[in-house]
Amino acid sequence: MAVDFSHGLRFNIEFLAKRLVDATKWINSQHATQHLRIGYFGSSTGAAAALIGAVELKELVAAVVSRGGRPDLAGEALSQVKALTY
Repeated sequence: MAVDFSHGLRFNIEFLAKRLVDATKWINSQHATQHLRIGYFGSSTGAAAALIGAVELKELVAAVVSRGGRPDLAGEALSQVKALTY
């Protein structure tokens, strides 16, 4: 039987946010995409990670959409979000 080690990671908001921020920074470093603004979509705990990422990269992230998310898990970052949120 295979063990799913990723199961616990879905509640590690800091880990999810870091991966999102790192991916966004990489996208922004590419010549073809560096001029684009970013929109995040988060569902469940991913919504909190998207909000945290939007705070960290406020100059890049234009909007955050949360579908059935847990924005409360974004902690203090929630009050610092400047991107449009839906």
